[in-house]
Amino acid sequence: VYQMTTGADGQAPRYTYLSQGVERMHGVTAAEMMADAGIMYRQVLEEDRARVAADEVRSMADRKPFRCEVRVRLPSGEVRWRQFTSAPRQLPGGHLVWDGIETDITERKQAEMALRESEASFRTLFERMRDGLVLVDLTGHLVSCNPAFAAMLGYREEELRGKHFREITPPGWEAVDADGLRLVMQQGFSTAREKAYFRKNGTVVPVEIVGSLLRDAYGQPTGILVVARDITERKMVEEALLQARDELERRVLERTAESEKS
Repeated sequence: VYQMTTGADGQAPRYTYLSQGVERMHGVTAAEMMADAGIMYRQVLEEDRARVAADEVRSMADRKPFRCEVRVRLPSGEVRWRQFTSAPRQLPGGHLVWDGIETDITERKQAEMALRESEASFRTLFERMRDGLVLVDLTGHLVSCNPAFAAMLGYREEELRGKHFREITPPGWEAVDADGLRLVMQQGFSTAREKAYFRKNGTVVPVEIVGSLLRDAYGQPTGILVVARDITERKMVEEALLQARDELERRVLERTAESEKS
């Protein structure tokens, strides 16, 4: 917790109060920093100093609260993230006084960076997967899809966004969809099952789908991620095998009948 006065022209910053937390936060005593406010500024990484200065000038000109997130290098060499938040008050003599608080946000920033890296990895996977990936909200509307899913159905990605999944599902699959949704909501995922989608040109593509429930940080459901695989070739092979089996059975029956006659 701190209080700082900037002088009438804003060019003479000095601390008028510092809590003892400054020793833990900056590795110097409150007395040392009150004697030399520059210690604080010199600890800010050089890459962040221009942004801090610009935010200070803007806040001073507008007389609005100051808020800034910066990195500081401690005397030990360790770099930590800090958030400064303060509000200005003008004294009768024209001096501005800033009442503020400094918070260590290193763990939060590390978590944010890890999340961004995770999101970037997911986005790369989302874009490059050969299987179709679809994010559906809890009302059944498509939020986003990857290029593979759009190509599978012959749409552009933006054309599919906002459609309800029933718009791209041929009649007759209602029971399969209902059972899959029930499993996803109950256990968080569904087993692989076959269904079909309409292509943009009206033809039908057979697919195998798996659904997974997505939750927010509080564990509340937010949507469903569906993985869809085009099984057209597999269905053609299955059909060919069935035809071959039927043909073999027919020939066996014919030979059996011929044998019985002879």
